[in-house]
Amino acid sequence: MGICLSKNNVYPSTPEEKNTNNTINKQIQEEAKLKEKNDNCTFKVLLLGPADSGKSTFLKQLRIINNMPLDEEDIGNAKFVCISNLLSSMKLICQNLESLSININPDNKQYIDIVIGKTDNVISEYKDKKDIPHDLIEACKKLWENENAIKECIKLGNKINLLDSAEYFFDKMNYFFNPSYIPTNEDILHQRVPTQRISETTIPIVDSTNKLRVFDFGGSRSQRLKWATFFDNVDLVIYIFAISSYDQNLQEDPKVNRLKDAEQLFKQLSRNKILWQKNIVIFFNKIDIFKKKLNTSPVSNYYPEYTGGNDYAEAATFFAKKFVKLNANKNRIVSTHLTWATDTKHCSTIIKLTIQSLQQYALSSAGLT
Repeated sequence: MGICLSKNNVYPSTPEEKNTNNTINKQIQEEAKLKEKNDNCTFKVLLLGPADSGKSTFLKQLRIINNMPLDEEDIGNAKFVCISNLLSSMKLICQNLESLSININPDNKQYIDIVIGKTDNVISEYKDKKDIPHDLIEACKKLWENENAIKECIKLGNKINLLDSAEYFFDKMNYFFNPSYIPTNEDILHQRVPTQRISETTIPIVDSTNKLRVFDFGGSRSQRLKWATFFDNVDLVIYIFAISSYDQNLQEDPKVNRLKDAEQLFKQLSRNKILWQKNIVIFFNKIDIFKKKLNTSPVSNYYPEYTGGNDYAEAATFFAKKFVKLNANKNRIVSTHLTWATDTKHCSTIIKLTIQSLQQYALSSAGLT
């Protein structure tokens, strides 16, 4: 009986109560629709940064971690790129041994001549012929196994802009030269293909109804002019650069330090009016190479104000502070991560945290948290 008597207290009876009830119901419905929209939304993400910073490698990690495999065409192209990276790196070393004043065993001069003389034609014809001449294969193997000058040159790779993954490909030479080999995810993550166009990839986020719409841009100076047309309606900017490039110069302008160029580029982006309110995640990439370099290539040679010696934490903190300080909008959230883009296990946690932060920020902006 108590329930029957309380009916008038449950349902609005006066016009004012009805209006209030309608307003509340309308608000609930609008919030439900907004929640549903955000639960099924696509986030626009920009991968920005200078050339050879690892942006495309990071995009591959996004695909791998979110269970988006490569198709057959991707794998076919990857096979060509791995071969091309291997042969081109060996040729670049052979061409620069003399300029770097690195002595070679005279008995190996014949192999150096083969690599320099044949590499370009083999690469240009590989997609059609799928063939590498036996003498070129043997020349690469002999040089890697028996010529210390090749390994000495790798240590000085920063002076000739040698591919960071050159040693990776040389170590797996027998595997790559096998006609039946199929590239693994690890091989694909180590390969280097200069991005010459703007790519757009939609990636379904694992365990979510959300998606990432990721734009990857070429980082060379000539490519940067195309970026601004894609700055509208961005949800997140991820700025990636190679922290290991502190002792290297640009290929486009050999007088300009690559890391200092990355600083100036970030400074310009942070001042962009379209991106002014957008949060930025900075990935200090290639920390594996950075750690190795610190013992043989002092940061202070390139940044005289640095006093931390070869201590990894000191050096990383030094660069992190420099970039955060360059941010023009002090109300913007700028987060930093030390990354190793070729290592899936290392990247997985960082990527998942970045996606969760992006989703949380979207809900917060919609007033749902």
